[in-house]
This record gives sequence, structure tokens and C-alpha cells, in this order.
Amino acid sequence: YTSGRYATEENLSKLFQAGLDEIRFHPQNDEQRKAIAKALTFDWQVGAEIPVIPGTKKETLAFLDFLESLGGVSFCNLNELEATETNLPALKEHGFELVNQEGAAIKGSKELAKKLLLETNYSYTLHFCSAKTKDAVQFRNRLIRTANNIRKPYEEVQDGMLVKAVIEIPKTLIGEEVLETLAEEYEVDPELIALPTEDRLETAWFIADALKEVLKERFEITGIFVTYEYPTFQRTLIAKIPLLGEKDSSAKKQTTQRKKR
Repeated sequence: YTSGRYATEENLSKLFQAGLDEIRFHPQNDEQRKAIAKALTFDWQVGAEIPVIPGTKKETLAFLDFLESLGGVSFCNLNELEATETNLPALKEHGFELVNQEGAAIKGSKELAKKLLLETNYSYTLHFCSAKTKDAVQFRNRLIRTANNIRKPYEEVQDGMLVKAVIEIPKTLIGEEVLETLAEEYEVDPELIALPTEDRLETAWFIADALKEVLKERFEITGIFVTYEYPTFQRTLIAKIPLLGEKDSSAKKQTTQRKKR
């Protein structure tokens, strides 16, 4: 994703040689628009992405027509105009208003985007991305990035959540001894098992699944769960699923209500 400011033929070639398969432009001026034509000389997906500003139908159509004239452009994303803490004063100064106080969408942007979708027919695909959808996607991407950055060796990242097994150590056992037994006798990689507290052993879910019967028969441990957590500071628990079958309904997936953002 680039404005095109530094999209020289040399830089574009380096990106292509590195394996980039899609490049998206948000040009700020006519000079940066020329970079789109340069990008079309390479065998990858070339697209554009622009905010839909109320009252600029003529200018927006001119840009969309320009993309069509290039030939070979794959898509253009029309983003609903959003307010931020930094640009809101300037938007208000130009007469723009929020759709409502709960969101960041600017009134009139969505309506103009719909008109453009209905009134045009280009060879490339025209998409509309609402502020709500964009926010949800960005939130998910932030979760995934954070999870990958803070994950422990025995944790997996699934849809932005950290997944691992939690083994609850009863008071009749010493957690350190259980850990040492699993590492020495069952050859569990020391990096894939941890004892954050005396009554809680953590490991990869597939290790716990493979050793659940051993844990039950040798140590009489029945509290073995797969947990799903958001990568927040407090590790918000989303789900806790028993690995060992239980007689009561606790064997069903237990979920916590997600707090409204």
C-alpha cells in the first residue's frame, strides 16, 4: 500500500523480485498517479484505494476514469470517509458531519459511494468498504499482529487468539515434579511446557491431548483444558474447552461474553 511517492521503476522492480503479488495505490497528486502506470508493467495485481469525500463526485469519477484508461488495473477500493482525533477539527471546518456520535463515519460518504457503484461500469472491480467493516478488519489484524509478537513457544495463533493447553495441578501434587516427569520420561520439549504458578501447567494443546490419559491415570489429573485468549495485557479468556470427557455439561464449550468495544 503506497501513495506512489517512492514508487520508482527501480523500487517497484525490487518489490516484484522480492515476491510481492499485489500493490495498491492511494495517490495524492498527478505525479504520484504516474506510478500506477509504472506498476502495470509488472505481472502482479495493481489496484487503488481512495476515501469517498462528500461533494467530490466529479473529481472521484475523473480518477476512476483515469484508472480505466490505463488498462490492466484490477480493482479500486472506495473507503467510507472516517474522522480521527487529528482530522476531525479540519473536517468540521469544511462542513462535514459525523453520521452519529458512536462512530467515525462521515455523513454523505456512503451515499456517494453507492451512487458511484450504481452509475459506473468499469473493466476493473469497484469495492466499497464501510467504516464499520474497515474497523473490524483492522481490529482483527491488530489482534493477529499482537498475538504473533507475544506468543509463547507452546501457544498457537488462531484468528487473533492465543491457543494453548492448561493443566490444573491438584493440591496433592507438586507442579515442578509433574513438569520434570513430562520433560524427562515423556520427552516433552522444555520450551513447550511451563509452570507459571504451582497449580497451573501450560503446554501446547497437541501435547496435552496426546498425554491426557497419562495425566489422568498416573497423576489423577482431570482438569485439562484448551484455552482461547485475546492477546491483551490480562489475557482475556474467550473459551475454555475440556480435553477429558466429563459426565456433566461442563464438557460443552464454555465461552465468556465479549465486551463491547
